[in-house]
Amino acid sequence: MSEKLNNEMIHFVEQTDDIKQIIKDALFPLRPSSIKDILIKSQSKSAIVIVEDKEVGRAVGKFGVNVCMVQELIKWKIDIKKESEHLHITSKST
Repeated sequence: MSEKLNNEMIHFVEQTDDIKQIIKDALFPLRPSSIKDILIKSQSKSAIVIVEDKEVGRAVGKFGVNVCMVQELIKWKIDIKKESEHLHITSKST
């Protein structure tokens, strides 16, 4: 089957009502430990995913493909933010 998909990886995401878990699972190959927080905005169907600075590229994916696939899967807007940016913004607001 992989040959028919131009050797693309196939990743399965377990169906659950826990939107944070779906986002974590769907951002494969990003290690779950690289995700520092997921801020959910249910009313606007959006989420901000805070990841380790060095893992932003992996979270977004080449040409944004990882984020696009997650957005397509859950029909939510997903923003990926560096941990250092989030900490900078949070410390300013306190």
